[in-house]
Order: sequence, then C-alpha cells, then structure tokens
Amino acid sequence: MRNYSVGGGGTPGGISNASQLGGRTCREMEDGMRDLKKENFNLKLRIYFLEERLGAASSSFKAGSREELHEQNSSLKVRFFIRRELVCGVAIQLW
Repeated sequence: MRNYSVGGGGTPGGISNASQLGGRTCREMEDGMRDLKKENFNLKLRIYFLEERLGAASSSFKAGSREELHEQNSSLKVRFFIRRELVCGVAIQLW
C-alpha cells in the first residue's frame, strides 16, 4: 500500500512526491482504471455465459439422466422378478 501525504506538500492535491505514484500521470492512471474496468466487465460477461452454458448442460443432463435411470430401473425390476421366480421354483423343488 502506498503512503500519500495529505496537506500542503507543495503539490496539487497534497501528494508530496510524484515518485510515490510510480511516475505515472493522472491521465495514465485514468487510462489504467478504464482498461481494468473493461477487463472486469469482460470477465463478468464471460462468467455469466459460462454459468448459463453450464446450467443448460446440467438441465439437459438431468433430463436425459432421468429417462435413462427410469429405463434402467424398469430393466432391473424385470430381471429381479425373473430371478425371483427362478429362485422360488428351485426352492419348491428342493422341498
């Protein structure tokens, strides 16, 4: 963090030494701030679109996944009932 002296100091705004600003003029600092604001906006926009795409991908995954799970569940139920019948048949023959 840079230290700026407040008060007279012989310079406008009370900054005692231009070297404390890294030798940059007010115009250069404003340009830097403008560039940072643009970059910040672009990053926020990129995050927004990535989150939107991620949300769309996850909702389509859930829909497809739900259908696949339902189909797999039905298939497993059929296999379960077939095997249960086979086990019951064997159990009856053993008695």
